[in-house]
This record gives sequence, C-alpha cells and structure tokens, in this order.
Amino acid sequence: MARAAEENIPLNKRSFKVILCGGCGVGKTSIYTRLKDEHFEDIESKTVLPDQCIINLTTNKNVEVKVTLWDTAGLEKFDSVTHSYFSDSHLVLIVYSTDKKESLVQAVKYKNEASNHALGAHLVLVQNKIDLNDSAAISEQEVKSFLKNNDFKLSFKVSAKTGDGIKEMKKKLADHLHKYGKKCKKKSGTVNLENSQTTTKKCCRQQ
Repeated sequence: MARAAEENIPLNKRSFKVILCGGCGVGKTSIYTRLKDEHFEDIESKTVLPDQCIINLTTNKNVEVKVTLWDTAGLEKFDSVTHSYFSDSHLVLIVYSTDKKESLVQAVKYKNEASNHALGAHLVLVQNKIDLNDSAAISEQEVKSFLKNNDFKLSFKVSAKTGDGIKEMKKKLADHLHKYGKKCKKKSGTVNLENSQTTTKKCCRQQ
C-alpha cells in the first residue's frame, strides 16, 4: 500500500507492524504464540521459521488496534536477513530471558540494529521467563541500570509459559500504538513513531 494512501486510512483501520527479536532461546516464538493464540507451546524440538500474523489488540478504552506481528525466530545468525524484517516497523520488541545473563547483553545488539534499520520505531524491552525468578541470572539492579542507559519507551516482565504479564503487555502496547500512531510521519522511507529468504534452523529452547 502506498504511503499516501495509508495516511488517509483512519487509525482504527490501520495495521501497525510489531516485530519480536532477541537472542537464541529467549522465547520469542513462545511470546508470539501467546499473543497470537493465547496459549503456550513447548517448541524445543521443532524447526522454527520466521512467521507473521495479524492480531487485534484492545486499549484500556476498548479501542481496537490492528497489528501485524512478526516473529524472527531462526534468524539470529543471519543478520543480513534479519535487517530486512526491521523495515517499516512501528514497535520493536527486544526479548531477553531471566535465566540467560548473556541475553541482556545481546539486547544491546538488537537495539542498535533496530535504531539503524527501523528508523523512527519505538523500542520495547521484554523480560521473558519470569517464572524462573528463583534461578534468575539477571538481578533487578542490572535491569534497572540497563533501562536507564538505553532508550526504551516501554518495558515488560512476562512469562510466555504461565501467561503472567501478557495481558498487561497487550493492553499497554495497544495504548501506546493508539496514542502515538496518530502522529506517524515518514522518515527515511519508514513510518516514524518518534514524532507522535526465509531461513530454517533448529530452534533453541523457547519458554
């Protein structure tokens, strides 16, 4: 759809692009499945492909927001491919895992890639696997320091396995898109929210 035509579409009729990214095994696909089908599926032994779907999120004022949700599972080692998935994103959800200390470090990489390839998109930090807090490898202080030193518009703590935090995240994502989507502007060929080869691989453990 041409940009000019898109600008004439009422906000509640538009589709906003939201992309999930993060290191191997942080649970991107499990979050994707939760948002899409509202259930948890253990996909440890399956071959994972990038995927996309259309979902409807509802704001706290019961306004529906249409979202095209993208899962980049299997692309962690193919940066040149992953970059194309960032194009035209409105929100980039960067996922890290409670039990993987290195995943928070990797989040910086994805933040930088999003800043370079999803110009104008808002960045969202998502901590997954909070059901594993008893064996957490990342402290609360480390998370607070990370958020302080990086430009994330929103942050969430969820468990794709138990569903904890998912409902709140959906509501707040819808509120954010509804609020800032009204001021979307073009920037370097992408939609800017600031002013307002499929490849397969054996998936890492998701949760």
